[in-house]
Amino acid sequence: MLKHELSISDREFRAAFEAGAYAPADFSHRAHIRLAYVYLAESDVDLALERYRGALLRFLAHHGIPATKYHETLTHAWLLGVAASLAVFVMGFAMIEPLLASLLTRTTGRGARGTAAGVFNMTQFAGAFVGGAVAGLLLPLGEWVPFAVFGVLTLAWGVSVLWLRDPSGLVTSAIAVPDLTPPGWSAVRRVLIAHPAILEADWEAGAPVRIRHWERLLTPDELSDMIARAARAK
Repeated sequence: MLKHELSISDREFRAAFEAGAYAPADFSHRAHIRLAYVYLAESDVDLALERYRGALLRFLAHHGIPATKYHETLTHAWLLGVAASLAVFVMGFAMIEPLLASLLTRTTGRGARGTAAGVFNMTQFAGAFVGGAVAGLLLPLGEWVPFAVFGVLTLAWGVSVLWLRDPSGLVTSAIAVPDLTPPGWSAVRRVLIAHPAILEADWEAGAPVRIRHWERLLTPDELSDMIARAARAK
């Protein structure tokens, strides 16, 4: 279901556990979760559960621990919990990349779209590098520290999203401008595209001026007045 290539460290961990190299005192709750992840990364849920169950029972037998310490319901529940967490992470990661890119292109004018996409992609990969580097620097302070720091940053990012403009506020208005000429349009267009609420402005002879803009910041009536003033001032 969630098969992917395991890291060398995860493969070594599984091999050591299956070989009986782990002492019961070292097999912590975190190690339980890691083992569940390892099996889920290589198998579907049913096979992962079978492998997980077998590995745990062999571990108990190897260390002379009664098999009654194994709890089937809890084991199944933990494995399904890890599987659900992995599924949510993978789906969220797969969705957020195209959604953010789509949001960027929807809220950027044609003239700036290429630059915006380039900055977005550069920032995305730079973030992956900086995040990994910072996590490595924080890790010596404790295994929980990188999770806590980046959890707070993620929460702050989530709150900041509340201030993003809703793309549904972008509209395209058609403004009729009688007697507009190509030289006049050049002057009008310079005024229009300089306004922060306007993303695009197009015109063809005999047709209305079509403007893509944030309606909350600039209404069609205000656009008409702006165009009329720009046409008179040309």
